[in-house]
Amino acid sequence: MEHQVYFNGELETRRGKKIRIGDAIDIPDLKIDITLTQPSLKEQEEYQADKIEKERIAKLVKEMNKGVKKEKQKTTLSPKTKQAPRFPGR
Repeated sequence: MEHQVYFNGELETRRGKKIRIGDAIDIPDLKIDITLTQPSLKEQEEYQADKIEKERIAKLVKEMNKGVKKEKQKTTLSPKTKQAPRFPGR
């Protein structure tokens, strides 16, 4: 399903167009009009808080994975006695 998209009043047919604060996007077929605005101070603070929390959780997960990886290495390094090969008929 194709719709005509107007970017800042001009018909835009390319994909991957960079959009910035202050740009206007219109899709007349769907009666959609989008204007990009700068985020408020509250929204910026929420974003920073979420970003910090995400980084904190990523560090915790990395440390937990590192511990699990070490435990697995310890269990796999245990020396195993090699059994003589068994041949059928013996």
